[in-house]
Amino acid sequence: MKRTLCLLVVPVLALFVLAWPSTASAQETSSTTSPSALQPVVDGLNDGLTQLDPVLDGLAPVTDQLDPVIAQLITQLAPLFDALHTAVAAAAPACAVLGPLQEQIQPLLDQLQPLLDEVDPATGPPELDTLDPILTEIDGLLDQVTTLCAAAVTTTTAAPTTTAAPPPPDTLPRTGGDLLLPGAGLLSAAGVLWGARKRLR
Repeated sequence: MKRTLCLLVVPVLALFVLAWPSTASAQETSSTTSPSALQPVVDGLNDGLTQLDPVLDGLAPVTDQLDPVIAQLITQLAPLFDALHTAVAAAAPACAVLGPLQEQIQPLLDQLQPLLDEVDPATGPPELDTLDPILTEIDGLLDQVTTLCAAAVTTTTAAPTTTAAPPPPDTLPRTGGDLLLPGAGLLSAAGVLWGARKRLR
């Protein structure tokens, strides 16, 4: 009789022990997050702006050789590029930081790049030959920032506007469901053990 009771209790205890780590494992898996799609673009901007800094420094002494409109646009862009460089050098910059800077930089770039294309390489400062491709690269990366951040906003705001009917009761998540069945089995086994001991007496 005692051996039979042991055979009843042991499987229930084993089921209880096995259910506990499965719950913890599921919680740990659900907390894993994927890398940001924005990070490769941010890394590219960081590299481009690092290359841009010495070019702008080289242009500073020769601004009198530039078209006044080009010189003014470069003067306006310089502090914005500094702020953007600071932002992308930070850990995981968000669209809330990059978006406003992009909105200020993009119109100035749109005005500057056509003007740079019209400069005669024979008469313009040699620094402009280096500036143009770097600005083109940065411009393309800023376009990607716009696209990715707009997609993130669309995903966040695309919530259903109607109230869905509640799911059937049998489909609702059960808090502690993994522990309910083994716990009930353990109580049942304890009752069997108590009854058997009473009969033995």
